[in-house]
Amino acid sequence: MAEKGSYPAPIGGWNVRDSQSLMAETDALILDNFFPADTEVALRKGFASHATGLGSAVETLMTYDAGGSAKMFGAAGANVYEVTSSGAVGSAAIGSLSNARFQWTNIATSGGNFLWICNGADAPRHFNGSAWATPSISGVTTTDIANVIVHKTRLFTCFNNSMVFGYLGVNAVAGTMAEFDLSSLFKLGGVLTAIGTWTRDGGAGADDLAVFITSNGEVAVYSGTDPSDASKWSLVGVFKIGRPIGRRCFEKVGSDLIVIT
Repeated sequence: MAEKGSYPAPIGGWNVRDSQSLMAETDALILDNFFPADTEVALRKGFASHATGLGSAVETLMTYDAGGSAKMFGAAGANVYEVTSSGAVGSAAIGSLSNARFQWTNIATSGGNFLWICNGADAPRHFNGSAWATPSISGVTTTDIANVIVHKTRLFTCFNNSMVFGYLGVNAVAGTMAEFDLSSLFKLGGVLTAIGTWTRDGGAGADDLAVFITSNGEVAVYSGTDPSDASKWSLVGVFKIGRPIGRRCFEKVGSDLIVIT
């Protein structure tokens, strides 16, 4: 038991790395619902309900925003609901799904703007601003598509239990999906977990690189626009970092690509 006296607030945050005897006084063994700042620790505020009646915990929030039309969807249980407006949700926009953990992106094409989603168990879906549909994709097993990003105006995807990534044509949301095998690059095995884009300047441009990370923390970086053309697709390098926490391990902040490991 701690002796009586005054102790500083745990502004150092939650520490599960060091032994208790080596921790600073400003570190915490337990820090539930508190947020450390520079000079204080603030209690987590409460919450207000936005959408209700989804029946299960929401595992994914997805937004569509194009042409002045903005909508938000929540995936819970076996369904996807529109949750743009507050209050009780109506009937499901998509039903009878295998899971509610989607990866998603927005892409603009000559045929319109789309919210494109996948979960590694059901066929991908896309939303065009008014209706959901299942895109017609050939060349791969669509239910294995587990992750998606837009890079160089193409959709790039990961598959379940594979070191292969897939990609569609320029500005396409459907069609024949080509594949590119990365297994010969990685020495630690595992599977391809996520794909991100990294830029060397402050925005999207010609120098954007494609970043592929495996479940064992190996990262391959490529430059170029077309994986089918060796003159337009080249390896920059392969690097080792910590193991990613899962498929949702990337966050783009300015010119940086942050990986949670």
